[in-house]
Amino acid sequence: MRFAAGPPTRWVIELHSGAVVELAADGYSRTDGDLVFSILADATLAEQAEVRVLGRAPADPERVIVLVARIPKREVAGLHGGEPWPAAQRGNAATEPAAREQTESGTAA
Repeated sequence: MRFAAGPPTRWVIELHSGAVVELAADGYSRTDGDLVFSILADATLAEQAEVRVLGRAPADPERVIVLVARIPKREVAGLHGGEPWPAAQRGNAATEPAAREQTESGTAA
């Protein structure tokens, strides 16, 4: 399986319980009261059988949207992310953008 949209970005989800979830995803959507994190991947049919596929590209059966995590929105106290993982960032800390609060669509504000 290969990342079709490049390396996924870092997301930090703070839960009302005090727990913090850190994950890698291309983005998220709001579905049925949940935050659904996913990645776009190129995966063989055998690889697709090992993951939860949320959608497929009509012209390419190996290009799929893969579920990373589904978290109930009511459990979420804070959401930050959409930034490269620290090891993937280039330049120095003074030139890198700080973590940003996310908009409703899951894209960086």
